[in-house]
Amino acid sequence: MRHSNAKQRHKEKSNSLFFISDPLKQPKNNGGSKLGRQVSDSVLPTTSMISGPILPSSSSFSQEDNNQQQGIPVHKPQSVQFSPEVMETHIIYHDQYSSEDGMSHTSNTNPILPLEESENRGDNESVSSSESASGCGSASGSVSGYEDILAELSPKEKKSFYVAREILTSERTFVDVLNLLTVEFPKCLKAAAKYHGVPVVSDKDLEIILGGLPTLKQVNENLLVDLEERITHWREFPKIADILVKTGPFLKMYADYIKDFRKNSLHLDTCCQRSPLFGETIRDFELGERCHKLGLKHYMLKPVQRMPQYRLLLEDYLKSLEKESEDYNDTVKGIAIVKDVAEHANEAIRLQVNAEKLLHLQSRLTTGTIILKSDRQLIKEGELQKVCRKVLQPRFFALMNDCLFCFNYNAPAGSPKDLKLRYELPLAGMRVSLSSNEDYQFEFSVISVARSFNLVAKSSKEREEWMKALNDAIHDNIKKRSCCTPDYEIGFSLGKEVQLAPVWIQDQRVTMCQLCTAEFTVTFRRHHCRACGKVVCGNCSGNQAPLQYLQNAAARVCDSCYECLLDEFDKLSGLSYNETDKNRASVRDRFKKVTLNVSKRATKIKRAVPSRLEVHANSSGSRISGYLQWRAREKKSWKRRWFVLIDRVLYIYAASEDIVAIKSIPILGWHVEMDKSEEHQETEENQAVFRLTHMGQHPILFQADSIATAERWIAAMSEAVVL
Repeated sequence: MRHSNAKQRHKEKSNSLFFISDPLKQPKNNGGSKLGRQVSDSVLPTTSMISGPILPSSSSFSQEDNNQQQGIPVHKPQSVQFSPEVMETHIIYHDQYSSEDGMSHTSNTNPILPLEESENRGDNESVSSSESASGCGSASGSVSGYEDILAELSPKEKKSFYVAREILTSERTFVDVLNLLTVEFPKCLKAAAKYHGVPVVSDKDLEIILGGLPTLKQVNENLLVDLEERITHWREFPKIADILVKTGPFLKMYADYIKDFRKNSLHLDTCCQRSPLFGETIRDFELGERCHKLGLKHYMLKPVQRMPQYRLLLEDYLKSLEKESEDYNDTVKGIAIVKDVAEHANEAIRLQVNAEKLLHLQSRLTTGTIILKSDRQLIKEGELQKVCRKVLQPRFFALMNDCLFCFNYNAPAGSPKDLKLRYELPLAGMRVSLSSNEDYQFEFSVISVARSFNLVAKSSKEREEWMKALNDAIHDNIKKRSCCTPDYEIGFSLGKEVQLAPVWIQDQRVTMCQLCTAEFTVTFRRHHCRACGKVVCGNCSGNQAPLQYLQNAAARVCDSCYECLLDEFDKLSGLSYNETDKNRASVRDRFKKVTLNVSKRATKIKRAVPSRLEVHANSSGSRISGYLQWRAREKKSWKRRWFVLIDRVLYIYAASEDIVAIKSIPILGWHVEMDKSEEHQETEENQAVFRLTHMGQHPILFQADSIATAERWIAAMSEAVVL
């Protein structure tokens, strides 16, 4: 009984305004479809509607499932595929019908907004009256009222007329949508405010929600009048594209609405949360027959979809025209105008999304470092492993259009401020290189004038994505600075005017000094040369020299780099150094040579090395190289070593960057094969075991990390064991 009384009161109020309800006496939604209940329960999420470019792709027009998820009814739609990064909303604008000539055409066979009777619309201008007066665009797709025009047209001309009439009918429906949003919706809010005695929403909030829709309504109403007049006088003026070309400058206002659509929709959500009465009024408005129980955001999205609709309609119209037609050139111009508006909107949205990402990144920084700039764009961001001296450490990288940021994590994951800026590397002079070793297949090097290092990605795909993004950004930066010679072509070379920071070799990849071959121990420590990045001992790196990438500050360098830098400084007379350092003598004084410390301990560590073992582990002439487990005898334990095959000789190293081999084995005349003994076939790991055998010699067993790696080694050795 209480429910019946509530429904009766609700019905009486709806006679004078759209469903405006008392929040304390809200009737249940017993009628209506499941879709209507879903839309009325909550406002559709904004982020799934639009967050970027609106240009349709050229590939496909099939997105029915996404439309249904957004609460948009599908009437045999021809939906537009938008840019996947930024737009997941779609167009529903016409159905198929067959004309008298048997050809398939498109028409707005399902009017989105059934028009109310004139007395319910008050003094507002009714678009339906103009539709009735002109007799155009009936919902059934019939050609009633145009028989005399069609009788005089050829089949090709009929097709042009059908598309032109479709432009008119779709424009009439679109203007009615704008009328619903800019006239009837505000009128509904005013009626609700009058009924409840309090404002439902402020005028300022309503202006933000509607954006530029009132202005767009005026533009499209004028366009509709011109289209109706042209269709009525089609015999005298069989063309329509010139009208859109004339309206072209005003269509650029759509770009501003599209750009602000997400912000306006979010503001609508905020107002609904802040004012329950406003949210309830919107739900009642959406449940009315005028809205077909569709959400308000569904109609707010129509102007975003209108530009792709214009483009598709004009492209269909262009196909029906001969090149000699007087409307052909205007149609081409109209398509170009629509594309320009869409591209302008795309660019505006991209800049807006980029600004939001930069602001979010800035909010994660703990220090007062400012990374925001007016012309800075975020290209790519993500986590990579940085090869540090001892272990891999996670770092967060952000690639901009002018630099590469490296951040440290200094707070637990999920903390609002978890990043600290470590390096800012300019793209000018930067280059990216790929690791040639298969054991470091996910690794690549970033070399710049400020800092250089190796990075490790999670997969080869991620590595390729980062390298492509970095190389593209470097190329774009070169073009922007109008450089004739790309910076990446200028490699690292001591004494050159453009000197890049070296990539430091990781400690665990070296077991000996890369100059004197003295083996490192717990007490005999490693040092890095700041000029070449090599790992050297203290006896070979007791020198200091000014380095260009450090703004001529003195830093530790090895003996070899010290002599090279000093010689070139004297030859160039200091011209290659910073112009602000005018006092050449002060720069020369920064070269400091430390007397070699010939201690008893140091002389004992140094060892004599046979010349046959003085082959670098990364020699360029190797057939194959990598880490393998090996043992020279059956009962000995496995040892992990770095192997290099060069000129039918197998060299064994303790680490991948050593300059002297532990042992060399000439394998000419040996036999290589997979080891098929039972003890090595129990697991897949043991199946990657192969052996080298020779008459009168103990077999040498090798174990690879995978069967594929073992097969590559067997193939390379099989070529080396024979002449």
